[in-house]
Amino acid sequence: MNKSSTRGFGLFEKFLSYQRIEMANSLIPEKSRAGRVLDIGCGFYPLFLVNTFFKEKYGVDKMFHHQGIEHNSVLNITSIKKDIESDPILPFQDNFFSVVTALAMVEHVKPTPAIELFKEIKRVLEPGGVYIITTPSPWTETILKTLSLVRLVSPVEIKDHKDLYSKEILANFLQNAGFEKDKISSGHFELGMNTWVKAEK
Repeated sequence: MNKSSTRGFGLFEKFLSYQRIEMANSLIPEKSRAGRVLDIGCGFYPLFLVNTFFKEKYGVDKMFHHQGIEHNSVLNITSIKKDIESDPILPFQDNFFSVVTALAMVEHVKPTPAIELFKEIKRVLEPGGVYIITTPSPWTETILKTLSLVRLVSPVEIKDHKDLYSKEILANFLQNAGFEKDKISSGHFELGMNTWVKAEK
C-alpha cells in the first residue's frame, strides 16, 4: 500500500506530513483519546490516524477506492469515501466524536462549503470536543508554487488549492459555524509557514 497521505510526488511531502501529525497530536487533550477521532481529508493511506492513539478512529476522503463505509481490521480504522466539498453533510450522529482533525485539507475547499463543513463538525463533536486544523499560511502561496515546480512538494496538491486562509479568516468561519470566539486558539509552526487552529465546542 502506498503510505503517502497526499497525491502526486514531492520530495518533502513525507517530512511535511509528519510535521502536521506532530502538531495535531500536541494539540489533542489526553482525555479525548478515550473517545473517537475523525480525520477529514485523511488521504488514501490515513497517515495521521495510523500515527495517533484513540479508542476509535474514522477517516473521510474522496480518494478511497471503495464506496460507502469500510473498516480496516489491520489498521483498526473505519474509512468513508465522500467528497465533502460537494456534500459537506457528515454521516454521523450528533455529539459522536471527541476530536475532529483536518490536516492540510481546508485549503482544498472554497469558503462557502468550508463554513458548511464547520457547522457539521460542530454538530458531530461532543460537548468539550475539539476541532483541529492545519493549513499553509497565505503568504506561502508563491513559495509553494515554486517548490511544486521542482517537485519538492506535490504539484497535484498545490494545483488543487482553492484558497489559503489566515488564522483570522478561519476563526471567522468557525464563529459563523457556531463556535464561540473565546474557545478558538491559533498559532504558527514550521517557521510560520503553516497555521494551526483549535476550536472547542
